[in-house]
Amino acid sequence: MEHYRLQTDEAVLFKCEAANGIEIVLTNNNLVISRTKKRLLDEVLVAVDVYPKEDIKIYNSLPQIKQKDCFVTIYFLTSERNITFNTKSDAHKFIKTAFELLTGKTSSQRNAEKVKNAIELVDYTLGISTVGTVKNIVENTVSGSIAGGVSKKIGESTKTSKALKETAQIAKNILTTCVEPRSPSKKSLPISDQSVDKLKKLKELLDQGILTQEEFDKQKQIILLQMRQS
Repeated sequence: MEHYRLQTDEAVLFKCEAANGIEIVLTNNNLVISRTKKRLLDEVLVAVDVYPKEDIKIYNSLPQIKQKDCFVTIYFLTSERNITFNTKSDAHKFIKTAFELLTGKTSSQRNAEKVKNAIELVDYTLGISTVGTVKNIVENTVSGSIAGGVSKKIGESTKTSKALKETAQIAKNILTTCVEPRSPSKKSLPISDQSVDKLKKLKELLDQGILTQEEFDKQKQIILLQMRQS
């Protein structure tokens, strides 16, 4: 930080040494990249680039900062900058800090929003209420347990637990396509037009009374599991 003076309202959020004599400093106001070059006769030249945080591109509420192993690309409004960190951990910490700064939300908060959006996508596609379905299962389980005794309570509780796990798995599968930052080795969940058409037809059969709710839910789970395994 000897080559950059912090402003009175400025605080350091992230700092580390990167490859090729580069120092990275991220403050609440700026991204500072300084590079030290040695010339003949031990002469030292330091180049300091300062990028206001507002210059970093944001698309669909996501900062345009991409990571591949130790390599990070930052996209600005009029240019881009490549940085090679010494470790993948340093690169990940830098991106995590930058995302929290630029979005005003922690990774947990962003991922919670993505789970909510994933559930809304399932509900919109199938024309159902996932939360309402789970709520009904829980309520029916409680009332059935009181009427049916201890043995029935155990059986229904098992079904409820299974239903909750399956619903969470559906959201998790869809969520894998959008959670950031992620390793490039992870595969996205393909959602084919054919699978969507099958789900729509099943919903029509349910609305017509040809399928029961239980039969519809069972077939829906099979299709979604096939989507996950493909």
